[in-house]
Parts: sequence; structure tokens; C-alpha cells
Amino acid sequence: NRGQSVEAYLELFPQAKIHSIEPHPVPFAELQQRYAEHPTVQAECFALGAEPGRATFHAADLSEVSSLLAPDPLVVKRSVNDTYRHQEIEVEVDTLQAFAARSGIEHIDVLKLDVQGAELQVLEGAAELLREQQIDLLFVEVMFAANYSGQCYLDELWTHLKDYGYVLWDLFPFLHTRAGRLWTGNSIFVSPRLAGQLDPR
Repeated sequence: NRGQSVEAYLELFPQAKIHSIEPHPVPFAELQQRYAEHPTVQAECFALGAEPGRATFHAADLSEVSSLLAPDPLVVKRSVNDTYRHQEIEVEVDTLQAFAARSGIEHIDVLKLDVQGAELQVLEGAAELLREQQIDLLFVEVMFAANYSGQCYLDELWTHLKDYGYVLWDLFPFLHTRAGRLWTGNSIFVSPRLAGQLDPR
């Protein structure tokens, strides 16, 4: 988005090379300006997905809830302050696999995904990276209740990553509906190699 996660990761890993991808042009402009002079941060304006091309992007007034997916009608109805009011714009889409190849990225230590329900699409576009376990750790937003039309849920994400040997390491619930139902959270998945280092048998 605007670099919130970039700031957090730079505090933890000051020498890290960070590739920050944001398809919404408004927060991207802020992100790009914020890190224009930073030698290890590269900002890119496109969306990650299952296949390269162009797609409709739902650019919300509250940019953090923007997505390739349309917001669920019930969520729109129940939201306050028109949180999910949006414009449909066309954006470039590429796969993580292709982006890594053209950027010369052979290994990813941490992949942070917060793409508002489209996480599975991104992972489908990273099949070879996952198969070769070139991603050590995935920090992924997960959904437990309807938020976007066609979104993926935790069970789908978990099944997909288990097929590549990845281990669900932890969950961090952080948002509940007004009725008290778990709505969204974050998950950590680790590669078999990293799991073996963290928890040797």
C-alpha cells in the first residue's frame, strides 16, 4: 500500500532488498515518493495474479480494501462510511514467477501477501517458486467470512500450500464482524527446509 510494511521490514532487516508491489495508483504514488531515494526498496505499480495480462481492479476510496475482486454485496451493505465505494480501473497484471525472473530474484526470504481475497491467484502464478521451495516464509492475509466475491478462504490456501510441502506455522486473528465472528487474520507458512531448521526432529 503506502509503505507501512516496508517500514516495518526495514526496521527488522535494514539491509534487506524489498520489492513492493501496489496496483492502486494513488497509494503507489505515495509509496514511490516515500522510497524514491532508498537504495534497497523498489516500488512497482501492477497487480500480481495467476496469469499476465490486464484486469479490472476495484480501486476503493479506502485504498487498503481495494482488490482485483469485487466487494461482497453484503459487506458493502453493512459497511459504514462507504468503506467499499470504489471505481473500476484497468491495471496490468503479472505473475510472481515472471516478476522474479525479470528482476533476477532467485530466492525470496519473506513473501508478504495482502491482496484482499486474491491470495490464491497470486500463489497460482508462483507455482515453480513454490515447487522449488524458493520462498522460505509466506506471511499471508486469510479470510474466514465473506468479504469479496470469489475470495479464497484459509482452507483453500492451506490445501494449496500443503501440496508444495509448506507448513502452516501460525495464525493471527485480527478482525471480527459485529456479531463476533472471526473475519480476517494473518497466517505464516514456512517451507519444509525452514520448518526443519526451526523445529528439528
